[in-house]
Amino acid sequence: MSGNKGVFFSDRKNLNKSSFGKLFRYLDNNSIPYLMDDDSAAFKYSSGDYKHLKLSKEFISKHNQYMAYSRDDLLNVTHYGINLFDIYRSEALSYYLKMKSFRELLQGNTSIVSVFNAFFESDKDNLVMCICISAFWLDYWIARLNVMSKYKYVGIFSGAQIFNMALIEVSKRSQITPLLMESFFTGNEFYLEEKYEPLPNNTNLKFDNIYNNISIVDYDRLLKDASVKIANKRNKNNTEGQDRYIPQDNAGKCTITIIAQVVNDFSIILTTGSYLNSVAFYKQLIDCLLQNKNNYVILKTHPWEIKKNKSRITHNEIVQHVLTKPYSDRSRFEIIESWDIDELCNHSDYIITLCSQAGIECAIRGKKIIQFGDAFYGNKGFTHDYTDLKCFMNDFSANRVSSVLNSEEVNKVNEFLIKMISRHLVSNLDADERMLAYYFK
Repeated sequence: MSGNKGVFFSDRKNLNKSSFGKLFRYLDNNSIPYLMDDDSAAFKYSSGDYKHLKLSKEFISKHNQYMAYSRDDLLNVTHYGINLFDIYRSEALSYYLKMKSFRELLQGNTSIVSVFNAFFESDKDNLVMCICISAFWLDYWIARLNVMSKYKYVGIFSGAQIFNMALIEVSKRSQITPLLMESFFTGNEFYLEEKYEPLPNNTNLKFDNIYNNISIVDYDRLLKDASVKIANKRNKNNTEGQDRYIPQDNAGKCTITIIAQVVNDFSIILTTGSYLNSVAFYKQLIDCLLQNKNNYVILKTHPWEIKKNKSRITHNEIVQHVLTKPYSDRSRFEIIESWDIDELCNHSDYIITLCSQAGIECAIRGKKIIQFGDAFYGNKGFTHDYTDLKCFMNDFSANRVSSVLNSEEVNKVNEFLIKMISRHLVSNLDADERMLAYYFK
């Protein structure tokens, strides 16, 4: 293996030169070999919805076989000794979480058995196909080992999809090393990490032993570099200059903005624990905050939700929920989709999020973010970090939650920006190739 070079990429659609331009330029300029896996693409991009394949020649026999299994037997299906639930859980959730009936079945219980039972009750047919697809991809990658082993790495986008989860599991049991990639919120920078688990909200810098061991030399230059890269971000999820304001009759109230995620975002699916049903979490949070008549609550939904799911799931359910409340509560609530980040921070006393990367942008503007969901930037000294809503409300009601960063916390934000953006991520905009040279030396 020591003489092997290059990358075997698991798919062409996500691992493209638009998002990862510097990587491909480096490989080309240094004559480092790479290969794209283009076979069976029809089975890669269904976002957890595979029922349309159940009558195909590849799956009809296995589908019929598994449909006859009991619930317990389906939960415990293995292939090469690997429990297939571990392969399909994340991508299946990206499909099932769009269903209100599925989210209601969870009832805050996110154990393996509870999630599986909700899959089974909501759409057994699709569950069986997720099992079939998982077994297919294990077979597929094992059959491709002779090709993949010619390369130093297997290049994987995100790692949360079934075909990529299967490849990670095969990698664990072979001599190939996964190199995971994903774009950062700036759009010009991207992660490049050796990992044997999915990447969303799970960068290696999340772990103290790695984060604390990054030394900072030439602090001012690196901070300026990170700030410029943020200013040049190209995937803005807001509307610059949009005129939004707090209605006059709510002047003087405490304004709390909740920045929502897409209902089936992988960062939620992979890391948020009991708040897997994000819509239920937002409802509970809104209910708690509106109990205080001095609070004015804003929910900012994610503009990508309708693009990803063809429906404003979070927006619609929250609106219906708030409409059931008395006018005195409804009048202290607003829901928005697009809002300039500067205006959002200026209008908000407090900002709460479920691991959204927008929390970083708010922290840059001096806000001490209240974050649930174990965000990768949490516990770095500039956020309020909670896993339990009741604990947060106790602290909030007792005025133990500050809304702005003090000077020491601002320094912690700057430290994070330097380590994350200037030292850890690969940028398509600069000439620094140290990270690429480290992997492809």
